[in-house]
Amino acid sequence: MKKRTIYIATALLLLILMGSMILVVQLLEATYHAEQNKDFQQLLEVHGSQIQLQVNRSLSAGLALSMLIHQNNGVVPGFSSLSENMTKIYSGIDSIYLAPGGLVSQAYNPNSGQSFLGINVFDHPAYAQTARAARDEHRMILYAPVRTSAGQSGIMGWQPVYLLTPDQHEYFWGFVLISIDFSDLTQVGSLANLREHGLNYKLTFEDQLTPYRGLVDANSPARLQNPLNHTFTVNNLQFTLSAAPAEGWKTSPGY
Repeated sequence: MKKRTIYIATALLLLILMGSMILVVQLLEATYHAEQNKDFQQLLEVHGSQIQLQVNRSLSAGLALSMLIHQNNGVVPGFSSLSENMTKIYSGIDSIYLAPGGLVSQAYNPNSGQSFLGINVFDHPAYAQTARAARDEHRMILYAPVRTSAGQSGIMGWQPVYLLTPDQHEYFWGFVLISIDFSDLTQVGSLANLREHGLNYKLTFEDQLTPYRGLVDANSPARLQNPLNHTFTVNNLQFTLSAAPAEGWKTSPGY
């Protein structure tokens, strides 16, 4: 009877130890997974912030040019040389267009696969909604995708311009259009570095006006498994940078 009691006590002790070990392993795995998620999430935020900063920097050329048009009462002296200088100051710009009254009449870097010259944006089925929104809301509206001069996809910013009548009444003059190549954004955002960290990634956007969803860049055609996401917004476009380990999520550093 005494031996049986000892056996039972020993078995119970072993069960308690095994249960404790399982709990410790689960705790270690949960801690490792949380730290792994935190590291990757911070990585996505860094790369996303770089892209967001670049888009804002490039598109700010539209506001600067609109202020110049306002100051010169609708006149843009030396448009080509001015645009060339602006592309050096505001990096990442592919093309610049002027559209007084909505009619695209001047272009810098016009050798685009999708030329806008001669288009009345208010009459064009693809651009009319964006044009009206930018004019009526008095703010830059983004449109994507557009074809850039390199034949790639990109973004176009529509900056409305307003002038004043002699009696100080505001009226709509037209648009400054700024296009950016998606490939420039992925380079600035150093998305290739995500591969060096063993991550597959995908950068997408959604137009909150349309809504239209599109792909900016991805390094793997395969569907991401349980990806982490970082979302950021530039005007009416919401971008989502998603990533997941190429070899799947590890539950512990040992396997």
